[in-house]
Amino acid sequence: MLDRHPLLRPLVGESLTLAAYGDALAALHGIHGAAEAALLDYLSKHDVALDAGTLPRLPLLEADLHALGRSSLPCRVPVPVPETSGAFIGMLYVLEGSRLGARLIARQLDKHLPDAPRRFFATGEAVACQRWQDFCTLAAGLDDATECASAAQTLFEQFRIHLDDCLTRLPSALPCR
Repeated sequence: MLDRHPLLRPLVGESLTLAAYGDALAALHGIHGAAEAALLDYLSKHDVALDAGTLPRLPLLEADLHALGRSSLPCRVPVPVPETSGAFIGMLYVLEGSRLGARLIARQLDKHLPDAPRRFFATGEAVACQRWQDFCTLAAGLDDATECASAAQTLFEQFRIHLDDCLTRLPSALPCR
C-alpha cells in the first residue's frame, strides 16, 4: 500500500526525479522519526535483545534532506507508543521492512539519480539481510502474534495518513509525478 502512495511511488518507478525524491524524504522524515523515537524510548526502558545502536536511521535521512536543501514535514498524526513487547516488535517490523525496501530504492537512485544523496537508502544487502534476520530471531520469541500484527497495521495506517497529510502541504507533490 505504501509503495503505491503518490509520494513514494516515484521511488520505485521509472520516472524518479530529484524533486519527487526530495518530497518523499521530506514526508518520510516526520513519521519515521516519530516511530523511531517511540521504539528507542521502549528500548531504553526494557530489556530487549536488540542492538539499539543499529536502529536509528533518522540522522541519515536528515543528512540527505540537508544535502538536498530540503526541510522535513513534521508529523501531525499520533504515532503509537509500544507498551508491550508484541507492540514493539510490530512497530519494528514496519521500520525493518523499510530497510529491506531501501535496497530497491537504492537501485532506482543509482539508475535515475546517481548523484543524489542516499544515506537513508544506502543499507547494503548484507546489512539489511542481517538486520532482518536479527528481527526474525527477536520476533520468534513472541507467544502471541495478534498484538504484533495489530501494532504493525496501526503504524502502517499512520504512515499512510501522514503521507496523505503531506500531500496537502507539498504543492509540488502531485500524484502524476
